[in-house]
Amino acid sequence: MIAAKIKGVFPVLSFRLGLTQGLVKLQNVFSPGKKDTFRILNYHRVNDFNDPFTIDSVAAADFENQMRYISKHYRVLALDDIYDYIAGNRRLPGQCLAVTFDDGYADNYTFAYPILKKYNLPATIFLTVNCIETQASLWFDQILSAFKATHKKRFACPITEAVFKMDSMEEKLHAARIMLEQLKKPDNAQRKKIVPDVLKELGISSTKAQDASNLLTWTRIKEMGHHNVTFGSHTMTHPILANLPASELDWELTTSCQVIEQKIDKAVRFFAYPNGKPRDFNESIVQVIKQAGYKAAVTTVPEINTPDTNPFSWGRYRPWQNKVDHFSLALFMHGLSVWQRNTDKL
Repeated sequence: MIAAKIKGVFPVLSFRLGLTQGLVKLQNVFSPGKKDTFRILNYHRVNDFNDPFTIDSVAAADFENQMRYISKHYRVLALDDIYDYIAGNRRLPGQCLAVTFDDGYADNYTFAYPILKKYNLPATIFLTVNCIETQASLWFDQILSAFKATHKKRFACPITEAVFKMDSMEEKLHAARIMLEQLKKPDNAQRKKIVPDVLKELGISSTKAQDASNLLTWTRIKEMGHHNVTFGSHTMTHPILANLPASELDWELTTSCQVIEQKIDKAVRFFAYPNGKPRDFNESIVQVIKQAGYKAAVTTVPEINTPDTNPFSWGRYRPWQNKVDHFSLALFMHGLSVWQRNTDKL
């Protein structure tokens, strides 16, 4: 109990006393190879809904504190700039960060975009293109919405046949998360058949599971594109690429790129793998990505990148620690792992 309290209080005291900020400066001065690394932050949603049935949300106030912090203590660059530094064999600036968002949620415009503009920070948003085109909710948002809205007290998983009690909101959320993980395993065609079965089991219509205001529009995308925000592809429908037949890969990877370029009249250079774990893509998929014209692709593996990192497997770090004191210390400790790794090589 005492140890847990100390663990919780330390980041707060460290931040408020300026210790974390000072350590970042020392790390920037003394860390070996400090100018040969870059980190990419991975966000999804920024809002003030405080809804546990949303994907990876950060409160708007916390996001602003995080952006204010990195604007003061790190060099925040666009992915384009990072790529151009590396392609031109130029050394990257110290403490280099990039900010990215996945999926293309409307709250990226209403909440995150004004904050990014306020601190003059660049960002890249990876769009799930077919959902933007049709304004249909992503499949996992439909599942979450259905579990949130259902009045059923039990749920029988159509994949595993496991039965879940749902007497409380916590139990409903637990069942929803299990279902989401199960739905990452089938191929795209199977998942499209299973999602309606899940909604039916929960007693929720497909219409009720949709949220037409959930996603960005092309009008808003074009506006952001004029103010330091670039766009990449996150496929057409957010499938797990490793589960796709080769016949569907071209549509998901190439067509998504072409649609974005036609809509915003700018080249699309970057791709983000759905789910983004090593098991979710392979060399054959990378070859299709290259053929589609992308220059780099990002994962959700929390690695720190160097110019030698394969540009089609750049790592990204998810800032789960929402409060800025915990966020700042987590960023420092994440960077410290590179310091230690480089020192061990000396």
